[in-house]
Amino acid sequence: ELAYQSTHDAMPARLWAMRQLAENYPADAATLETLSKIIAKPAFWADAAEAAQLLGELRTDEAMKTLRRAFASPEYRVRKAALLALTKFGVQAKDLLREIILNDSHSDVAATAIVGLAKVDKKLDGQFINQQLARKSWYDEIVVGCLKAYAELGHPAGVLTVKQYAGSSHHQHVRQAAIEAWDQCAPQDKELNAKLIELAKGS
Repeated sequence: ELAYQSTHDAMPARLWAMRQLAENYPADAATLETLSKIIAKPAFWADAAEAAQLLGELRTDEAMKTLRRAFASPEYRVRKAALLALTKFGVQAKDLLREIILNDSHSDVAATAIVGLAKVDKKLDGQFINQQLARKSWYDEIVVGCLKAYAELGHPAGVLTVKQYAGSSHHQHVRQAAIEAWDQCAPQDKELNAKLIELAKGS
C-alpha cells in the first residue's frame, strides 16, 4: 500500500509514504524498488530528491548503486539530496564525494559535497579544501562550503585559513561560516575572542 501511495497519491502523501517505507521497511526489496523507480521517472523533481535522500536510510550496496544513478539527474536539487544520503554511507563514500566535488557543474552541489567529504573523512587534507576555496561560485557558495568543512574537521591548523574570511571584506554568510569554523578549530584562541568582541560592538 505504501509503495502504491508513493507514486499515485498527491505530492504531500507521496512524500509521507516514501518516508514510511524507508523508516519501517528499510530491508524490504519493495522499498528499494519503489525509490529506484521514483528516481528514474519522478512525477516531480521533489519526488526524486526525497527518494534519493531516503536511500541513506537503507545503506546497502544496492542502495549505493541506485544513489549513483541519482547523480546523473539533470536537476541539481536531486543531486544535492543524493549527497545528503551519501554521507550516511560513511568512509566508503569518500571517493565518490571527491569525484562530485571536482566534476559537478553546479556550485551548490559541489559545496554540499565538500561539507559531506569532511563529515566522512576526518583525515581530509586541508590542502584539498584550500584548492576549492579558489573556485568562483554564486554568492561564494563554495567558500562557505569549505569553511563549513573546516568546522566539521575542527583541526587547529585550519585557523590560519578560516580567519582570513572573518573580515569585513567578505559578506555576512562567509564571515559567519568563518567565525563558526574558527570556533570549532580553536575555541580558546585569544584572537577569536577579540574578533567576537569587535563584531559584538558592530565594528
